Amino acid sequence: METVKAARKEMGITFVHFNTGYYEGKELDILEPYIKTVKKETGLLVGVQCPPVPDLKKYDHLKELGVDHVSFCIELYNPERFKEVCPGKYEHLGQKMYLDTIEYCSRLFGKGKVSGEIIAGLEPPEDSIKAIEHFANVGAFATVCVFRPTIGTALENYPPPNVEDMIPVFRRMYEVCLEKNIPVGIAPKIRVSLVLLPFEGIYFLEDKKKWWHKIALMNLMKAFYRTYFYTKLAFRW
Repeated sequence: METVKAARKEMGITFVHFNTGYYEGKELDILEPYIKTVKKETGLLVGVQCPPVPDLKKYDHLKELGVDHVSFCIELYNPERFKEVCPGKYEHLGQKMYLDTIEYCSRLFGKGKVSGEIIAGLEPPEDSIKAIEHFANVGAFATVCVFRPTIGTALENYPPPNVEDMIPVFRRMYEVCLEKNIPVGIAPKIRVSLVLLPFEGIYFLEDKKKWWHKIALMNLMKAFYRTYFYTKLAFRW
């Protein structure tokens, strides 16, 4: 808690994100006391990213604890590439569990509060776009991490994607949120370096005028929520 409070005081953070590896379905149980403490003592937004757990009712409890956002790093949408690149996830969880859990949580938490994280560049761009559209069809949004080969890993010699191939992916990431009325970029001061967030896809739109009314509505929601959030937070700090 000392770190969270210091980050709030010195940097004005608004969001605390918990991320775990695979602990055989015990991930949410392990995180529960930390979530409770952060919500009780700070009132900050809380996000959770863990592998999906078999007992979906645990997500109902997560919502009761006050968690604001849940995300799932499915990595790849193409089933064959998922099996090849993510053997651990394929063996212990399966791609279907990721997709089913994203859908369940999206219905539980509501539009714009659930996301699926994918890695672009390890499957055809068309498959990345299919993932983005699949998430949007159930009310969730995508965050996109671009593959970067790392020395010492199994994929160190795998080539990174071409910039030109990524542009349609980034464009669709934001465009589909406008199409499906999924609110993104509403919470204040959330910035990350590893993934591209949906609202950052606005820079890749081909015709912003086509979407001006939905973008305006998104900005209005953002302004309203910012006022609400900081007003509520003012009584705690």
